[in-house]
Amino acid sequence: MKKPETQDRIIIQMTARRDFVPVDSFLKVVSNTLKMLRNIDLDSSPGHRRTTVWKVAGASMKSPLTLSLTGQSKHSSRVAEVARTYLSGMEIIERNSDSIPPHFSLDTLQKAKKLVSVLDDGISRVKFSGFNRSVPLTQKVAATVDALTAPSCSSYGSLEGKLETLTAHGGLEFIIYARLTGDDVECSFDA
Repeated sequence: MKKPETQDRIIIQMTARRDFVPVDSFLKVVSNTLKMLRNIDLDSSPGHRRTTVWKVAGASMKSPLTLSLTGQSKHSSRVAEVARTYLSGMEIIERNSDSIPPHFSLDTLQKAKKLVSVLDDGISRVKFSGFNRSVPLTQKVAATVDALTAPSCSSYGSLEGKLETLTAHGGLEFIIYARLTGDDVECSFDA
């Protein structure tokens, strides 16, 4: 007997705020989902090598827009392992957990936050299902990621040196070369 389609695939459902799902929002959800799956695959695989390739197994334009992903791997259990880790991790983050889910790196957490950012950009609902799980996502994911990645402490101080590098790529950052030690000190600041 064949398993139902939703049990061996990751199903992504996006409900539009109005009549259509914006292409940019659709791409943001799919792109960040795939990056997260790859990160989890790399982090959880022996030797930290990519073991699974994800493919589109089906799509539906009826509301909600639905995309079905299936994985291929040399090891039969690997697809389910990566998918379940992804879905359970997203469920943990959605519940406002105070701990980082297994195999979720800081980069994976940031991708989760980017994924739900579409909820402010033309999409009213994002839901993931498959592998006996159903995970509707809200802006709680962004709040949880912020809480999990916030600095654990802060302090005030001063540093005297030479400002060499200022960048906005990947965040607002600068490097100061300390006058006393010659060390480079990476610094960041809010917009």
